[in-house]
This record gives sequence, C-alpha cells and structure tokens, in this order.
Amino acid sequence: MDRWWKSAVAILAFSLLGTSQALAGPLAGFALRAETTNFAFFTRGSARFDVRRPEAQLARVEAALGHHISTRVDYYVYERAEDIATTTGRYAGGLTFPELSQVHSTSASQDHEIVHVVAHGLGDPGPFFQEGLAVALGDRGRWQGQPVDRVARKLTKASTFAALVAGFDPADPREGYAIAGSFVSFLIEAHGLPRVSHFFRACQGARSTEAAFVAVFGTTLDEAGGDWLRAL
Repeated sequence: MDRWWKSAVAILAFSLLGTSQALAGPLAGFALRAETTNFAFFTRGSARFDVRRPEAQLARVEAALGHHISTRVDYYVYERAEDIATTTGRYAGGLTFPELSQVHSTSASQDHEIVHVVAHGLGDPGPFFQEGLAVALGDRGRWQGQPVDRVARKLTKASTFAALVAGFDPADPREGYAIAGSFVSFLIEAHGLPRVSHFFRACQGARSTEAAFVAVFGTTLDEAGGDWLRAL
C-alpha cells in the first residue's frame, strides 16, 4: 500500500515543483485590486469579482475542519481556464500552491480551491485525499454536474481500490476526481468530518499515510476501500 501511495505523492510534488518556483514573487501583468482580512486579490484588466464569496467560503471551511489559516493568501482571479494555463503552464479551472500561499482560480472553482487552502494547513495525506476532500466539501459531492457516487459507480466495477488510487492523476481533473470525492464523502458519512480532519492532522507526524489512516479509522485503506466499493 505505501509503495503506490508514495509514488503518487512523488509524482505530484515533481510536477508542481517547477511551476511553483516560476510563480514565486509578484506576477507580471497582474494588479492588486482589493484586500480583505484573509486575501489579497489580483487581476488582469477589469475582471469583476466579489470579495465576499471567498471570505464566506473560507469561514465555512475553517469552521467545518476546525482549522484557521495563519497567513494572507494571494488570490489571482481569472475568467477562463485558458488564462490560468497561460500563467501557470497547467490547464485548470483552479490551482492552489500552499507553499506560496497562492490561489489561481476561476469563479467556478473558487470553493474547491479554498478547501485546499485550509486542508493543506492541517496535514497532507496525498493528492487523492486532498482532491477528494475538495470535491466533497468545495464541490458539494458533485463533479461536472453529476453526483460523485454515480460517476464512481460506473468506473469501479472492474478495479481494485489500490488500482484506482494508483491511477489517480491530480493533473487530470476528470473521473479520478469523482472517485476521490466519492471515497472521502464515504469516510465523512461513515465517521464524521471531525474524524476526517483528524486524519489529515495525523499525517503530519505519522510514518506513512497508511499508518495515520489505521490509527484514526481503525481499519486499513484497502479494507475501507472495499467497504466503499460495496456501498456504491
């Protein structure tokens, strides 16, 4: 279990390293448009945005996860995923770089990305859980307009849980995100959100994600994955 999990984390870290280094410091072409308690908002041109929505979402997520961010976040506002690709080199509706306290997002991905802002401060169990939590809380258990369980049910019939997680690609936000969101939603329903939040925290000092999972949930990842597959 640890081998394929560590491989997924390593791939994500490697893929984001060059991007995050390139985005360090002020970004050319953007201007500071507004500041709130927790965010500094940057835009190109005269794009419109509502500073109240990110603050309200942040407050909801902080309360739900029992964690408050300690630094102000630079929030770059975009109208299209194509514009994010021009700046970051990755085509996405939203990207969060926690090591830079930086969010790049369209309005549609805003709630998803703000979950990342808070969750990364808790601890990092890896991209599968990070994206799963963001889908469960930020996207409210839906992916591309469909309930995540409905999408996952179609994709999991001929696969094991380990294979599903090993095949998860955080840089390819398609069906894999629905699978991650479905599994994390299952954990929330079965154990409660405070326990899931505790699991994220436990990953800070644990020797592995698997060890933290067993300590918090009392079962292995494979066992929990089997329970989830049978419940779909």
